[in-house]
Amino acid sequence: MDATALHPPPLSPESKPKTNWRSVLGIAGWVVGGATIGLVLDRFLDLDDAPALGLLAAFLVSMWLHAVIHEAGHALAGLAVGLKPVAFGVGPLRLERTASGWRFRWGGGIAGIGGFASMLPPVDAVPRRREQALYILGGPLSNLLLGVPALLLSVPALLLANAAPPGVWAILGFGFGVAGLVAGVANLVPLKTAGWLSDGAHLLLLRRDPQGALDGFRVQQLIQVSMDGQRPRDWPAALLPEQPLPDPATDSPWATADVQLRLLAAIDRGEPERARTCARWMAARWPHAAPYDRPGIALSMAEHAAQIEDDLELLRAWRPLGQGGLLDLSCHEAWLDAEIALREGRNAEARTLLSAARDALPCVHDGGTRTAVAEQLDVLETRLATAVGTLSSAAKG
Repeated sequence: MDATALHPPPLSPESKPKTNWRSVLGIAGWVVGGATIGLVLDRFLDLDDAPALGLLAAFLVSMWLHAVIHEAGHALAGLAVGLKPVAFGVGPLRLERTASGWRFRWGGGIAGIGGFASMLPPVDAVPRRREQALYILGGPLSNLLLGVPALLLSVPALLLANAAPPGVWAILGFGFGVAGLVAGVANLVPLKTAGWLSDGAHLLLLRRDPQGALDGFRVQQLIQVSMDGQRPRDWPAALLPEQPLPDPATDSPWATADVQLRLLAAIDRGEPERARTCARWMAARWPHAAPYDRPGIALSMAEHAAQIEDDLELLRAWRPLGQGGLLDLSCHEAWLDAEIALREGRNAEARTLLSAARDALPCVHDGGTRTAVAEQLDVLETRLATAVGTLSSAAKG
């Protein structure tokens, strides 16, 4: 088969995310907000340099703190409506659910946002837009509910700054309060940055596109099925209904995950034509995909290259692109590197990489994928033993 259509197309400047009016509005909001704070400090509060610098430092530190508060707010709201936690991230810090429990790790930066909260609905849950809205609102509301009272309590002390220098608590409270106000309001503005939708954009999508919200809920339930240990070939048809694949250039935030799950199910079931249909879509999706989706796409395509196409060049083309995912992908990376090494005759290196993949297997966050990958590692070990035995026999001969 001609695999040209399965190779990753280049990321041309035209395919990179474009700045739209919402992004401009968000940037303008930060600029105007910062200028307003500076004007208040300079004209109305007339603070000395030291308290003013203290307020600035408190604001900057509090922005990081409010990133944590924001994701905690999503988590609490999600638990309140019955969602199950998978992973959380703030900057490079990750808290992930693995086979052996929760663990912290140091991940890469997250382009476009300060953090994320990944939670899933139970498999038997009924989608309700009110509950989805509560989960979305949990983040910005937590910033506002903690920030605004701190801001209101600290303002009187700062207004009297000419009579007496403001205390440390007033400075910290003002910086924390302004940061909470900025974080809460900014996240409610409908923005799209580096492929990420703000909470306000999610709320708008929930209102304008109920069917899209239902599709997203179905995809999340399918991921939860895998989290519960059901491998891809056994996923229920109700969560993978027969339907035409969307336009690869669609703006739907769930399209990539939906087709990627279909690809993995087809690979695990040994359905090459269905897998190729999904793989061609994923390759066409590549230039339009959000940056955080691309590592997962690349590793899924590399898996397709190894298991369905048995194409070393295609495997080599996709594997280097599978770096920097939000979640720990080290098991898949080592496994696919071992596949390349074995195909290139580097058997000792393949053995080392296979061992690394086995060590990282518990880090695969969903049990269904973990089972499927463990089986592939066993197959790889058998092939490696056969290759080593063949070389030994040839050497003796």
